[in-house]
Amino acid sequence: MADEATGQTDGPIEELRGLEEQPADDFFGRVQRSVERRQLASDTLDLSWTVVQVMVLEALEVIFHAFGRKRNKEGEGR
Repeated sequence: MADEATGQTDGPIEELRGLEEQPADDFFGRVQRSVERRQLASDTLDLSWTVVQVMVLEALEVIFHAFGRKRNKEGEGR
């Protein structure tokens, strides 16, 4: 195929096409396992940070409820 703007042909591309190699039989399986390992590590890290955030929020809630304003019987503050 010729490039109409420059008049060049695909000569080097045609030469590279002859160097094509087929991947090993287990190549796609290895790639998939590698991606899954990285996804598992990412999900684990995300979950661990979520647990820490929830624990901090729960601890703050307990502290604020323990030292919060006391209400009288009518529901008004002191």
